[in-house]
Amino acid sequence: MTAGTGGPRKTTEEAMAEIEKCLKLNEEKRARGMHKQQMKKIDIHEHLIRVGFDISYSTVKRLTKEIEDRHDEAFIRQEYDPGGACEFDRGVVRLDIGGTGYKKYQMAVFTAAYSNNRYARLYRSQDTADSNNPRSRSPVLPPVADINFS
Repeated sequence: MTAGTGGPRKTTEEAMAEIEKCLKLNEEKRARGMHKQQMKKIDIHEHLIRVGFDISYSTVKRLTKEIEDRHDEAFIRQEYDPGGACEFDRGVVRLDIGGTGYKKYQMAVFTAAYSNNRYARLYRSQDTADSNNPRSRSPVLPPVADINFS
């Protein structure tokens, strides 16, 4: 209750602190594998009403999103020698190439760590065939496109 009034609390800072407590409990429950016991936003809203806040569900959703969008990430700048390191990543992308409609393509991307230059290749499908291995039964598919981002 607000000091001296005896009425419902509306202070956003106090509500924010209470929501943070609820989200912290959710984090602890996730760490213990209790995913289904977490409080949803509606549960947090009901909890706030129970403890004396006069707060709308839409405000709870907004405040919860503000808290969840905070990033506690640390970035460690690394130094690389030219040609010293390269990263590789692959995944699926949906593209409309040549106006034929969106299709799924396999994409392989190489990134030079020093220059951050990227080179990508698109393939129609993922194939593990090795063109240097005479025992390989399926032919290596030619790339759909080569992309140089430098």
